[in-house]
Amino acid sequence: MILTAQQGKGQKIHILLDGEYRLTTNQEFWLTCGLFSGMEIDEASFETFAAMVEENKAKQKALRLLEMRDHCERELASKLVRGGFSREAAQAAATRMVELGLVNDEAYAHSLADELFRRKGFSPARIEQELVSRGVARDTAYEAAHEIEGDPLARLDTLLETKYVGSYKGTEKDRRRVANALQRLGYSFADIRRAMEEHGMWQVEYEP
Repeated sequence: MILTAQQGKGQKIHILLDGEYRLTTNQEFWLTCGLFSGMEIDEASFETFAAMVEENKAKQKALRLLEMRDHCERELASKLVRGGFSREAAQAAATRMVELGLVNDEAYAHSLADELFRRKGFSPARIEQELVSRGVARDTAYEAAHEIEGDPLARLDTLLETKYVGSYKGTEKDRRRVANALQRLGYSFADIRRAMEEHGMWQVEYEP
């Protein structure tokens, strides 16, 4: 089979086999891949080249994703797979980002744990759950969640003071609403009751 490279728009290079279009890559990658237009190539060698092209595209996509926000390795690979890349290309791209120092699961976990604690008021248990759901290893998630700077019980008190005390009507329905909202943030029933009692929110008035 004869491999042909045709210049496309901008930096695009279209690759053909025996005159039939097969894939598109970029000029930089094409100039460094070791192939040339007009050469003979067998199917196995072309498939290896095609896999290299896909991996290169996955790396470029990974860089764009990391420009928007940090990711952990597993999350980045999963997002690339959802974007249409093979698992092999996605994992190779994510691994390369780790090697370049652009992805660091431990730093990502600690940064996100701090954000979830301060901005959303999540408890350590809820933070750990969220980190694991994003692809952070459970031991790393546990460490990050339980090493946050700040007292979770004090954060619970602050949540009550800033979000609920002012609108609290003292009914059973209202007490359940507040308690359920705080449980969704990961706080235990015992801690919620203690905090609400301290704010005078556990004694329920008669609701007709």
